[in-house]
Amino acid sequence: MRRDTIFDLASLTKPIATTTAIMLLVEEGSISLDDPVAKSLPAFADRGKENVTIRHLLCHAAGLKPWRGFHELLIEKERKTGERLIGTKEGRDWILDRVLRSALVHEPGAAAVYGDLDFIVLGALVEAVSKQPLDEFCESRIFTRLALHDTRFFPIPTDGSPAAPEVVRRRVAALPATDYDRFENNISWERVYVTF
Repeated sequence: MRRDTIFDLASLTKPIATTTAIMLLVEEGSISLDDPVAKSLPAFADRGKENVTIRHLLCHAAGLKPWRGFHELLIEKERKTGERLIGTKEGRDWILDRVLRSALVHEPGAAAVYGDLDFIVLGALVEAVSKQPLDEFCESRIFTRLALHDTRFFPIPTDGSPAAPEVVRRRVAALPATDYDRFENNISWERVYVTF
């Protein structure tokens, strides 16, 4: 390890990028923590989720299933159709549609269960409110302002090439798992890389 080693933040993306982005939108008055999620994402109201708030999502207490193997469903869909979906806008939209329209597994606020789906919804909410992709919002509003020059999202490439350029890949800790595990994350906004 060197002083310029880059680390995959994986689920630390939730507090470092997504939560910070949500709190910036709260601070500027664009949203409130107690707003229903469906106010910004109308499709989320389906299947009894109209009372789920942004606060519920942030606290992992919305009642959504904590995790679903969307990558497995996309792989199966790719095998059947021959169409490339993982890492594409179509694949991302397909997953997001299923998350937004999913049913609750418990009442909002009844339990706190750590999971990914809450934060997939929060990422979509940031995009809907800011009218900007989450990675661009975080780049301009968080990473650049904090001078985090090596903190960024690397989208999953659709052509099988590495997610990061070679000059960056040489600095990333724990290769090859970090770079080649293209199926682990359901949506490309889930992954942030950083140096401290």
